[in-house]
Amino acid sequence: MKTLKEQIAAFDKEKIKRIPQDFLDTMHTSILGLKATGLEKSCLLTGDTAPDFTLINHNNEQRSLTDYLKTSAVVLNFYRGGW
Repeated sequence: MKTLKEQIAAFDKEKIKRIPQDFLDTMHTSILGLKATGLEKSCLLTGDTAPDFTLINHNNEQRSLTDYLKTSAVVLNFYRGGW
């Protein structure tokens, strides 16, 4: 089985074949713009502890990360939306 890094590299190679160059240029420019803000310096890395936060759950109740960690392990999944 390929590592995630290897899978991403393979995806990037295929992406170049399937996505029009002007789209790729826009994506590249956007990435450079985000990097220029210094955003990467404040990102969590593998093994870092996530800061506590509170969100509304499926029952419209406010629940914090700490609430869930009291009873079980937590896997955080960040969904970027349906672009």
